[in-house]
Amino acid sequence: MAEAVRDIAALAPRTRVLLAVILAFGAAGTRHPAMVPILLALALIIVALARPPSGFGRKLRAPGLLALGIVAFLPLFGAGPALIQLGPLSYCADTAATASLIAARLLAIVAMVLALLSGLPDLHLIAGLRGLRVPILLCDLALLTLRYQHDLRVELGRARLARALRGGRNGWRALPDFGAMLAVLILRTLRRSERVWAAMRARGYHNGLGADNVPLRVADFGAITLAGLAALSLIGLNP
Repeated sequence: MAEAVRDIAALAPRTRVLLAVILAFGAAGTRHPAMVPILLALALIIVALARPPSGFGRKLRAPGLLALGIVAFLPLFGAGPALIQLGPLSYCADTAATASLIAARLLAIVAMVLALLSGLPDLHLIAGLRGLRVPILLCDLALLTLRYQHDLRVELGRARLARALRGGRNGWRALPDFGAMLAVLILRTLRRSERVWAAMRARGYHNGLGADNVPLRVADFGAITLAGLAALSLIGLNP
């Protein structure tokens, strides 16, 4: 177990996928605001041990803004004793506690799942899912989605540059143009993925990507045990 604690990055892919699922369910089962510090501390520990690649902080920017919005605005629509009175608006204390719990669960789940899985190459991640007996069709769909996510981003950048060079509109007036452009790119990427899928099938790809057959070590079982205990603690120790 000590080895599992020291280096999560050395664990088998299917172990890391299983850890992400267990910890996410444990965080989602936290029901009392008093557990927020413990939940955030667990998320920080997992992130520190997983040693995610560079750019991890940028991936948390959008969830962080969403969590901040929940804490800032949700209590304004609550009923109960006011923590802060802002003219006609009252910042409800009870709703603020609930909002902090929702925001903490959101940040903890996203941070732990990203930390555990963002360092895995796409093929290793899909192989880990196959090792956990996820259906082949779902794994193939996930593989094609990950494969063409980068292509879609590149094509979108090119389309935006071409539109800017042609003097396209800016601001909110450009939203219909962006919607149409994104729809065209999605359809184009879908057709390309269908051609690639047909080529894969023609070359004998019938049984899906090979499963993660790396034998689990003592460290893998130790990490799963610790994750299970942590999840049960988050669910069962609510005041």
